[in-house]
Amino acid sequence: MIFKNRSNPPHTLRTIGMLFLLLASAARWFLHPTTSVGPDLVDAGIGLLYGLSIGFLLVSLRRNQRQCAVNKR
Repeated sequence: MIFKNRSNPPHTLRTIGMLFLLLASAARWFLHPTTSVGPDLVDAGIGLLYGLSIGFLLVSLRRNQRQCAVNKR
């Protein structure tokens, strides 16, 4: 289903954003730091995944708005 509709960039970006959100949420359960530097690196990685997720989702919303505005004309 992800590869079925390549002509719709907002849908693809939304799918990528949701994938990063899923990875960030799952990382909290599965990543356990073992050293004293570990917690900082794990938090940085999870923060990066959440940031990418938010970025992709916001870009997909913006593109979807523009696409809807063009279609209404």
